[in-house]
Amino acid sequence: MLLPNMGEAGSKRYTGTGGVTLNRIVVSFLNESHRSKVCRMLQSEGVKVRSCCRSGAETIREIMNMGSGIVICGYKLADMTALELAFELKDAAFLLLIAQPLQLDFFDQENVYKLPPPVSRNDMMTALENLQQMEEIRYRATILRRSPEDELVIEKAKALLMEKEQVSEEEAHQFLQRRSMSSGLRKTELARRIIGSYEKNEEDAYASQ
Repeated sequence: MLLPNMGEAGSKRYTGTGGVTLNRIVVSFLNESHRSKVCRMLQSEGVKVRSCCRSGAETIREIMNMGSGIVICGYKLADMTALELAFELKDAAFLLLIAQPLQLDFFDQENVYKLPPPVSRNDMMTALENLQQMEEIRYRATILRRSPEDELVIEKAKALLMEKEQVSEEEAHQFLQRRSMSSGLRKTELARRIIGSYEKNEEDAYASQ
């Protein structure tokens, strides 16, 4: 597999537009040399790499910890193929898959962006820009589907988590994201359950006095 040329002339430092997705990138390749090359190239462009992994399990764990993100990967990982990884992360992450054309033909998932080798630096950064836009569109669509009442419920659950568990707003947000994905519950329903749990605990504490 031919990965980005570290010394490609004329490349520009990536500045991005939203700054949200591009600090949530996981690089996953079975081959250590491929992982290192991609990580160094992204870092040289000012893109923050969350983690470099060799297995699907590691990759899934990192995405679950963040709540969402982009995975740059090859076709084969230590414990699964990119096809299996794409299925596991279908609602949580977009994949930038670098693989041979015959392997890419197996993929038609909406969360997979395909690049055949050789991949230039500009190819990589353009793909990341496209994936960031897709992530933002998906995020906005999710927000638009929520009613103002749903948003209030989610914000109340976050406020309770921050108060009761002494966590930051970002940590509360990531907790809701992770738990929503792992449980299969919509975030609004999960938020209602969290609020109900805290309210029940307060009622029980009051009744025991």
